[in-house]
Amino acid sequence: MFSEEKKSRYGQHTVKSIRDLENTVKKIARYQQHLTFTHRCKDNGITPSSLRISCPINTEKARNIIRKAEKDLVGERIRVVKNKINVLERKSELQKQKLETLNTDDRRHVDLHIVNKRESEGTKTKQRHKVKLERLKVKHETKQKSNKLTEPDLSGTQLKKWREKWVKNISNRVLSEPQQKLLARGLNFAVSVDKIPHEEYIVACESVCSKLPTEDAKSLRTEIAGMLKSAKPPKSNISKQERVALN
Repeated sequence: MFSEEKKSRYGQHTVKSIRDLENTVKKIARYQQHLTFTHRCKDNGITPSSLRISCPINTEKARNIIRKAEKDLVGERIRVVKNKINVLERKSELQKQKLETLNTDDRRHVDLHIVNKRESEGTKTKQRHKVKLERLKVKHETKQKSNKLTEPDLSGTQLKKWREKWVKNISNRVLSEPQQKLLARGLNFAVSVDKIPHEEYIVACESVCSKLPTEDAKSLRTEIAGMLKSAKPPKSNISKQERVALN
């Protein structure tokens, strides 16, 4: 930005102060666009990916709790970003004071350079956030539509209605509650195993080892044996009553 003659005149300390100010205003520009992005997420009822909460409980009450918590997190992010911008603005004012040794023309030149850097950084960040927001809107709309078509709240009256809709008993046998609940999970539901299938893993391992050099095969067998020894079955994803009904 400065010629070598001006750098020599003002010294390296002044050049560093200009660079520090440039970095600070670029941060301000990014945070301001981040603040605008978060406000727009809030207005559209969208939770940014970094603030989403995952919960294994699939009930309407649990979903309401998550929605409220995510909404509060979005509000908290807005507060934190505003504070960060205020801190950076004060920092930039202090950094500008270090440039009072510049003459009028050079100071004007530096101010113009800083403004251009701030606007350029803001434009780039704005474009990134614009793309991100459009992507989040599409996901949000898709999820809203999907929620109307997929599995509803698995509790109380809603579950009963869902079973009556999807489980049609055309036999003479009266289905128990666990049997209906198990059938309502659908044909694509995979029941977790109650024990580790050691034999299947050993057979698969030997099939691979037969194609490897002796030392590599020995190392693989040792590693697989250690994993199988410490492996534990996953937590069951159906109740005891459902497992009995399945049998």
